[in-house]
Amino acid sequence: MTDPGRPSNVMHVVWEYPPVIYGGLARHAEHLARAQHEAGHEVAVVTAAEDVTNPSRRVPATSGARRGVTVHRARRAAPRTPWATNLPRAAAELGAAFVASGLDAAAMSRPDVVHGHDWTAFPGARAISDAVGVPLVMTIHATEHGRRTGNLTAEDEGGVPARIDRVERESVASAHAVIVCSEAMRREVVEVLGADPGRVHVVANAVTASAWRSGPGAVRAARRYWTGSPGGTASTTAPPHGDLLVAAAGRIEWEKGFSTLVRAIPGLREAAGRVHVVIAGRGTETPRLEALAAELGVTDSLNLPGWLSRRDLAALYASADAVVVPSRYEPSGLVAREAQAAGASVVVTGVGGLGEAVRHGENGLVIGVGDVHGLRDAVLRLAADPAGARAMGRAAAAGVKGWTWADVATATATVYRGAAATRDSTLTSAPHLVS
Repeated sequence: MTDPGRPSNVMHVVWEYPPVIYGGLARHAEHLARAQHEAGHEVAVVTAAEDVTNPSRRVPATSGARRGVTVHRARRAAPRTPWATNLPRAAAELGAAFVASGLDAAAMSRPDVVHGHDWTAFPGARAISDAVGVPLVMTIHATEHGRRTGNLTAEDEGGVPARIDRVERESVASAHAVIVCSEAMRREVVEVLGADPGRVHVVANAVTASAWRSGPGAVRAARRYWTGSPGGTASTTAPPHGDLLVAAAGRIEWEKGFSTLVRAIPGLREAAGRVHVVIAGRGTETPRLEALAAELGVTDSLNLPGWLSRRDLAALYASADAVVVPSRYEPSGLVAREAQAAGASVVVTGVGGLGEAVRHGENGLVIGVGDVHGLRDAVLRLAADPAGARAMGRAAAAGVKGWTWADVATATATVYRGAAATRDSTLTSAPHLVS
């Protein structure tokens, strides 16, 4: 990998990979692996042969090619610890399976670099890189400290958050290079995890813009489906003259802030009349959102359909009056970029990568974390000014096109070369012990 022009052999280690998807991590890993393959690199992915969120779902523990990428699915040895019962132990079992699968794959085709993704992959990725003798690169997609706003000592968690935090600290200390998706995330891994600033590199996520465009017919059908409106056209007048459709998507977890959107529904209904809020995704907060909607008397305005296909999600985004990303913590903001690629008008909180993706009044609107009234007012502003909303949507879509997964693959290859140089330098400078 010291030759910039030579294609490399890359091994990714990641606990979720399509068709098993929990959130943005799986999609990131797939898009990056495909872009690397298209750039001429040999790419293998070592991932789990199970769906952590749905233990009853069978995922074959077999190797195979997926769009040019060789995927090795590792299964934990029986008896397997339930993830919900003991997360660290289950992760350790998966790490051992990763090592066995990764070393088998390396025996067939030796990687030039091992690229791990987040804490669940780190122990296995490090063991593989050590055994094969190649650089270790870690992408930190999020931190436990960030997800919990610094609360790592919750007694009802049995010390799990603090244990995960220790693994994350060890991962950035051990890696020859660390990749993050935003400047905000770079500050976080340096200041919170203690990473060496010289080894941390920002490589922003990309979006395949063409995959998020929907035709007029699909947009009309989506509008009709989600609002129940026979006309099926996007609103062109200010509320209360038409149904208001607000969309959101992602893992339904506390840090995503969807409760802020649900709390805004009464105010939206008061101003706009008929309101339809669609939050697509799955997660542990779903029952709480349902209970909150019932408490507020807005159950009939809230739709929680679960995961949607990319095609259906793109059409929903394009048909909505606003796409809201109300996160409390968001390292990347991939959902916002995908909605922007769909041409949607977005309302986001200014945290993490969201603050870097959205410029208030230019390609979307920015509100404060937990600001229910600010969210309501931003959505109503977009609905009341369709021309202005469309202009922001066009600006957003144009901006997304400027950074592709091919660019991400190129930037990542540069990080790999730096990691190789760091490892070579470390080996050269290490003391030679003579027995």
